[in-house]
Amino acid sequence: MRETAPLAASQNMYENNPDAKYDGALSIGVPRELAGLHEAWLKHGQLPWRTLFQPAIKLAKEGFVVSLYLESAIVVCLTLGGSSSVWVVRDENKHDGKLQFEDADIVQSEQAVVALDDGRCSEIGVSMLSQGGHAVDAAVATTLCLGVVNPSANGIGGGSFMIVRSSSSSTT
Repeated sequence: MRETAPLAASQNMYENNPDAKYDGALSIGVPRELAGLHEAWLKHGQLPWRTLFQPAIKLAKEGFVVSLYLESAIVVCLTLGGSSSVWVVRDENKHDGKLQFEDADIVQSEQAVVALDDGRCSEIGVSMLSQGGHAVDAAVATTLCLGVVNPSANGIGGGSFMIVRSSSSSTT
């Protein structure tokens, strides 16, 4: 359910360029997770589809604390040439000072976001159940939350890319 090959994919599409399966546009799958979650929701969901998105949207808009693990993953992304419009900042007193994030402990963005999985996603799933939702409602809302708080391990479309902007140096 995470991703599928593009419609134009073929068995021998990498024959002349084997590296294309690891780098570039041909290495990218078509996201399927959201479509799979929507299909499950259509069959079993009780709550409005829109309601399931609200907790993840709130986290993305209001910001959240970033874990050292996630910061490390972001540094790997930056090292590999990542780019974007996500603002990521951190408190230098909490970490070793080797990472490229400074000034605060909160991450926030209007376009994209990164954070840590600290149990809020589980609480969101329980909240969906307590509102009369089906287990599928809880699964969809929890997965959407995980897409916000732990994009390297989960999220809509799967994948493990991150897009980061340093507020201190204004670089992406």
